[in-house]
Amino acid sequence: MNRLASLGFEQTEAEMYQDTKDHVLDSDQIQLGYVNGELKGFALYSSCIGSLAVELVGIAIEPKYQGRGFGGRLLAHYVSSEQPDYLTAYTRNPSTVGLLNRYNGTFPLNRDEELALMAENMNGAELVDGVAYHIGRYGQDGLYGVNDPANRSLKGDNTPLKERFPKLSDPGSALVLAAKVDRF
Repeated sequence: MNRLASLGFEQTEAEMYQDTKDHVLDSDQIQLGYVNGELKGFALYSSCIGSLAVELVGIAIEPKYQGRGFGGRLLAHYVSSEQPDYLTAYTRNPSTVGLLNRYNGTFPLNRDEELALMAENMNGAELVDGVAYHIGRYGQDGLYGVNDPANRSLKGDNTPLKERFPKLSDPGSALVLAAKVDRF
């Protein structure tokens, strides 16, 4: 007897795998990055504000490929194929800020009113001193503990992200980012 059926699920394991493959792995919501046939990273996306914007929900790159443009190439490929007008993200990670900042600057680094309005209207966003945060996004204790990426600074800057954006001193808070994608 199928293990899932014994637990009361109607789908077989093969059917569940096929559904996952069809609706997640083969969708535009996940992007897998390979080098020589081996998975080295992935990015997750979600449409938001209708289909006007795409949220970079998460990105993970194998450590030896970090800082080498791998994440940037994943995002550039996605932008090229899906052509969103805006990119958004919730983050504590300066690398994510840098990725989105490649697209004509990112709010809050770029104080563009259109981008500020976009960030301010994201789910859970709250404007504090002109910066959009999602207070409590990662719970009271946050996700990272002593390895909090907000302790790192943006490339070319010596100020840790949590000093530059004071509400990040709360480990559960995230910056809300917005970037406009230009069409060439």
